[in-house]
Amino acid sequence: CVFFAISTEMLPVGLLPEIGRGLHVSSSAAGVLVSIYAVLVAVLSVPIAALAERWPRRAVLAVLLGAYTLSNIVFAAAPDYAVAVVARTIGGVAHAGFFAVSVAAAVALVDITQSGRAIAVVMVGNALALVFGVPVGTLLGTALGWRWAFAVLAVALGGLAIAVVRLLPDQ
Repeated sequence: CVFFAISTEMLPVGLLPEIGRGLHVSSSAAGVLVSIYAVLVAVLSVPIAALAERWPRRAVLAVLLGAYTLSNIVFAAAPDYAVAVVARTIGGVAHAGFFAVSVAAAVALVDITQSGRAIAVVMVGNALALVFGVPVGTLLGTALGWRWAFAVLAVALGGLAIAVVRLLPDQ
């Protein structure tokens, strides 16, 4: 999940000229889509994490992964810049809550003596996304069009949302 979350966050950086052309804006305006996402994560992480602790982690993770899915579907299909901004806003809000909840869920799945390992497994998704996810997504987006790269992310995240509902225990 972290792999696809980070890929969703960072992939636009490798595709700014293509996204700008597709949305009929400059590359720098396309870059604002990354900034919007990042600002929302910074501002909303703590409040969303505090709010999310009131509900079962499985449900919260499923909703957040569903929001990522929606974000990528809307972004891939965005007919204009305004819709792209809405899509990235949805993704930024989802990302704001995702990391706190995903780490807490991972720790809750293992014995307390294994909590460090569980956190490490979750966080290795960061490195893998930066080393493989973003470059492969950029390659795909350059070869087939940036919208396809985000459509692939949407499919993967949608599958993960379903897997969370079916496989994670209620916590």
